[in-house]
Parts: sequence; C-alpha cells; structure tokens
Amino acid sequence: MSSDSDMKNVMQDLKKLENRKDSGGIITVPTSDSEIDQVIISYILEQKEQGTSENNINLIVGTPKWIKSWNLKFNGFIRAGILKDDDLLISYFYNRTKSRSSNELAKNDIVITTYDTLKTKSNLPIFKAVDWERIILYEANKISDINTLRFGAICELKSKYRWCLTENFKQHSLAFFLKMYDVDSFKNTKSLEEHKLLVKDIEKDLEQVNLYWSSTELKMKRINFVLKPRQKEFTNSLAQCEAESTYRTTAYGMNEDEIRKSIIAFLLDQDEKSERSSRAMGKTLLVMSPDVIKPWKELLESLLKEDYLAINYYGNETKKSNNSHVVVITTYDRFEKSYKKYIQWERIIFYGFSLANAKCNQHYQKLLQLSVMHRWCLTEENTHRFSAHFLKGNNDKIGEDVVVNNIEQKLHLLSTTKYYFTLMTSAIKASKANDCCQFSNDMWESIVSYTKEFFYKNFEIWLKEDESLEEMYEMMCLGLDGSAAALIIRLWVDVNWNHTACKHDSFFITRDEMDDIVDRWKKSIDLTENAHIDLIRNVLIEKKLLQDLLPTYTPSYIIYDFDVLLTKAKKMSEQDPPDIVIFSYLIWGAAVVCLRKFFLDRLKLEISGQNAQEILMEIVVDSFTDDTGGRLLRAWTFAKLCRKKAYAMSHSNLLLRNYILESVKSMEECINKADIEKIWKQLEASDLQILKLSKNYFVTIGKDKFLYNKVTC
Repeated sequence: MSSDSDMKNVMQDLKKLENRKDSGGIITVPTSDSEIDQVIISYILEQKEQGTSENNINLIVGTPKWIKSWNLKFNGFIRAGILKDDDLLISYFYNRTKSRSSNELAKNDIVITTYDTLKTKSNLPIFKAVDWERIILYEANKISDINTLRFGAICELKSKYRWCLTENFKQHSLAFFLKMYDVDSFKNTKSLEEHKLLVKDIEKDLEQVNLYWSSTELKMKRINFVLKPRQKEFTNSLAQCEAESTYRTTAYGMNEDEIRKSIIAFLLDQDEKSERSSRAMGKTLLVMSPDVIKPWKELLESLLKEDYLAINYYGNETKKSNNSHVVVITTYDRFEKSYKKYIQWERIIFYGFSLANAKCNQHYQKLLQLSVMHRWCLTEENTHRFSAHFLKGNNDKIGEDVVVNNIEQKLHLLSTTKYYFTLMTSAIKASKANDCCQFSNDMWESIVSYTKEFFYKNFEIWLKEDESLEEMYEMMCLGLDGSAAALIIRLWVDVNWNHTACKHDSFFITRDEMDDIVDRWKKSIDLTENAHIDLIRNVLIEKKLLQDLLPTYTPSYIIYDFDVLLTKAKKMSEQDPPDIVIFSYLIWGAAVVCLRKFFLDRLKLEISGQNAQEILMEIVVDSFTDDTGGRLLRAWTFAKLCRKKAYAMSHSNLLLRNYILESVKSMEECINKADIEKIWKQLEASDLQILKLSKNYFVTIGKDKFLYNKVTC
C-alpha cells in the first residue's frame, strides 16, 4: 500500500486540477493497480465532509469485471476500518438492475455503472437527468472510438468535474470527454496538415491535465516499450497464479521476442511492488539453453533505460557472482557452480527448452533440491511428466498424477490451439456426472476461449476484456446467414444465463438440456469455421480494430437466399418426425435475409445485430399507410416467435406451421412496396448508429451479389 503522504499528494493534485478552468483530468494508472481505488474513495469522502458542493453525487463507470473487484475492495476497506458503513451511500446500476428514476440515483454519494448500461436507450435519459458532481471513468480506453454510441452517451452527461483513469493518457477522445476540444471541429478539419497540428495540440494539452499514479510513473521510467494486449494477458496470468499459490506451467504461442519482453515486464512489476511495500524483492532464477543467454542480455540492455534489475548472466565464465543479484540468468548445467542450495529463491523459471531428458541429469537433480516459492515451466507441452516432476519439487506427498491434473485444470492456456475443445470435453464429463455447475462454467469458458481464438487466428486480435466478448461474438455472426446467426446468438444467451445462475444453490438443468447445449455448440463451431471472414474483416477495419490489409481468405460459405431457406423450412416441417427447432431457425433466417436484401438493394446498407434488425423493421412497417404494414409486422412477429421459442414450438401442429410459412413467404412482396424515401428520412432521425465505410464491399446472398457502403452498429 502506498504511504499516506503519497495519497495526500495525489489528492492535492486532484484538487488543483478541479480548481482549473478545465475541471478534472486524467490519472495514468495500470489497469491492475488497486491502490488508486482508495485514493478515489478517500477524495470523494473528503469533499463530502468539507461540504464544498451542494450535491456530491459521483458517477463511476467501468466494466462488469471491474465492478465485481471494486465491490470486494470497497467492502474490504470497511472491514479494515478505513471506512465506516455509513460514510458513503453507494448504488449499483447495471446488468439486469430493476428500473430506477433519476431521483433515486441522486440520493447516493456514488453510483456505479458500466459503459454498456449508459449507452442503452432506456437508461441514458435517467443518467442525463442527474447533475453529477463528478464522472470518473475507469479503463477510459473504452471510449477511444469517438464514433461509438458508448462515447456519445458518456459525453451527453452533465457534470462539474470529469476524470479518466487509463494506461494511455495520449488518447484523443479523452480531450473531447473533458470538454477541452469540440469533437465536430476535430472531425471536420479541412486538411491533413490542419489535422496533424490539432492532434499535436490535443496531446500537449492532455499532458497538462495528466497525473501519474506513482507506480505507473516508476514503471514508465524503467521500461521503454509497450506491451501488446496478448503480452499483458500473459504477465497478468503470471501474477495471478503466484498470488493463488497453485502448481503451474504456461503454454505460450507468442514469438521469442514477445515472451522475453513479457517476462522482463513481469519482473519489473514485481520489483516495483516490492518497493512500494518496503520489502526486498525475492531472487529470480531464469534457466535456459546456452544459445539464448546472449540474445537475452542484448534485449535487456536495449529495453531497460538503467540497470533497475540487478541481473547476473552466468554462462561459460568461471567467476562466481555475488549474492546481491536479484535476477540470475543461467543454464541448468552451470548453475551449481555459482550458487549454493541454501539460497531462498522467490521463483525459478525454466524457459525455452525441454527438460524431458534432464530428469536423470545430475545437475537437474540438484536444482530440485533448491528452496523456492514459485516454480514456472514455459513450454508448448503442458502435461509432460517432467513438468510435473519439476513443479512438485521434492514434495513426495504430492503425486505426479495430482500435479498433472492440477496443470490441466487450473492453467491459463493463453495460446494453446483448440483449448475450447478441451473445455467442451470437460463439460461433457461434468454432464455425465450430473454436475450442473461445473458443466455451465466449462461451457462458458469454452465459448470465451473459442471467441478469443477465432479473432486471434483470423485477425491476430487478442481479446482481453470480458465486456468486449459479447460484441465480438456477435460480430462473428456477420459472416453467417440468418438461421445460423440465430442459432449461435441463442446459444450465447442460454450458456451465459446458466453460467450466471449456477452460482445459486437452487440452480438445476437436466441431462437432456446439457446434451442439447453441447450439440448446439458443436454445430455453432462448424458454422463459424465457414463464416464469411471478409465481411467481418471489413467491419473490424472500419471500427479501427484492424489495419486495412488485403483479405487473405476466400470465403467458401454462401448465404442462402430467402426462397431456399423457406423450402428447407417446409421440408423440416413436413418430414416425419418434423424437426421443429431447425424449422424455427430457418423461418427466422428467411425473415432476416428478406430484411437484409431490402436494405442492401435500396440503400447499400448491411445490417449487423438484432437490435438494428428490430429498429429497421419498425421503420419499414411505419412507412406504410395501408394493411401491408400489418401483414409485414405479423410475419416478422411469427419469425421472432420462432427464434425466441424454438423449443416451445415443438407443440405446434402442421396447420400452424404452414400458416407461419405462408405469412413469412409474403414478406418479400410486402417489403418491396415500402416507400424508401420515407424510410431514409425516419432512419436519419432514429437513434440507430450507421457506420459509413470508406469504399464499397459486397456480400453474396444466394446467386445475387449486393454492394454496400454502410453498416449498422
């Protein structure tokens, strides 16, 4: 924990920036740093006690994952006596929170919510009606894109002070949130030269209102490279596993340079934490093959501005190093000549070579006698017996089978291909054992793992934040036809609900339901593997999540046409026994394809997401002045019923199914009679966000190709 003087200094800096014309500013802080929370809470409490404002209502915005950890920390402050129960009145408004009024929110000292809660159409007016004392954004990189609903919603709120907590203060969108610059002026710069000058001014002004949290400042001085998201995930995993004191090995798929930088950053972080807690950093031993010690030394010298880590490279030289070094880099066959076994090591990291034949080696046996807190083995194979032997050390009470089992179940496999399949296999085992909770958790982790792997494999995008997973999962559906997308989205809803509900004692799902979820997940994987990758790529490029590169994948999957989907649906309905679930998804797919073709053909607009589908269909229906709109709405309602209640439809008879088929079949005729000019006017006046693309793309539906230059978001 930082000293009281450090906290007081930061609080003084906060007060100074709030007294400026541009009230508020930025705090550059690592995402994983929890000490800043105490500073924020203490500052809010101090302002409340001083009575500097009539309404001390603070809005704090973060991710769902952050809210959970923040709640635990806040309760910890109360248990530790740092806060009293009645010091601050806090309310949480997110997820499925029941509807509230602005008056209810205004009764609190702090309101906690998420970015996605704010951007929801029904919630935003409630937050806009409150005059906030200050708005504090945790992980402010969430508003980096000024073209998103999330950014727009945040900027609409009224507040006296605005604060952003982020790892990167040179984020241009923060200048607009802090009301330092006008976003429209930024978008409408007349020339590239004018744009560059404006960007330079923005970055200069952002630096003026930026505060470094002490740990961040120390870290930035020590290191002169920036970790990629995948590397941050890796270093966070190392820290988390050490905190949990579990047996561990790590399977990695980054290149050599990336993995070395990650380890260096991890060791620097551990050193910085030890300084802040006024304790000595434990000694770290890196054991590697002789041919990579020189590259390690060169890399360290180029990356570290000074010798912040006391490192000794022990290779072929005969001179023994002294015990003052906190990091020793050597080979296993040289180690016994330089250090005695009585040294207490904080961690030993075996890196970049196999120990498979070293188990019988005399030098390796001596390494096993070392006293060490944490044992790491970085390898591409995480279940070898030699890994288990190394990790368990000399503890004969723990068998290798137990350690291997721990490795398989508890590791964060950051890059192992098809790890989702391992999790799905584990879920199947849990299903056979009627373990509902284990099944639900494994299935959820399998979907999360597959989503991450899909975007890394196809686009080299590594997803870190849980909050972005749902958005990216939905984006996978852009490359699928309507029925396939409906199947995949429905699976997400079911698995996510089970994962959330399994925390309650009353949770139960049947064996048949578990088997059905597994079957649907297998189908979903097969469908997604054949997705229209280029369509997803185009949207990623426009959202600035991917560089504009030429497609490297030629799609083999052609989206079925409206008539084909209805023909297949009719076949599913009339076969004996009928497949009602597939029938239902095909009906929904046909309805979506009909809507997509209409907007692609008339407005060159591609539709992404069910929310956009609902809004657009409502606009189309409203454009009619006769009963055609009613017929179209009835068909759409039937299709939605099929999507939402596919399993309940099993009780439907053939007569009802035929009626649904005929109703949906009439959609194409009805929608083509719509007034496109009236639709466009209503579309411009709606809240639907439309992303304008820089060039034309095309999508194939049946035998037809449609150009589009706009996508709904």
